[in-house]
Amino acid sequence: MFTITGIAGGFGVTANIKNMLAPSKYVDYTIQISGGLLGFHVQRYYNDTVYIKSGTTVSISTPAFFALGKVKITVTAKCGGESLVTGIYEAKVLLFYVTGIKEV
Repeated sequence: MFTITGIAGGFGVTANIKNMLAPSKYVDYTIQISGGLLGFHVQRYYNDTVYIKSGTTVSISTPAFFALGKVKITVTAKCGGESLVTGIYEAKVLLFYVTGIKEV
């Protein structure tokens, strides 16, 4: 009923949560980023709540963060404590710029 689409990098990470005709809901999401080279390692956790109407898409994002090397990005959407959808991705970070995001 929900999907994660359009994940992109840049100065931070952006993703879309799409409600594919489920009833409108408040959805709690998390974006967890971990990895990188020793000395440039990152472990960040961003979370918030968004309201997604039936048949619509909401964009979620993180601010810029500092790291260097390969990182793992996990995007999770939950409603009422129950996981709706999870996406796991790999990317490369060059200081503040995220690039090469691909699904694992």
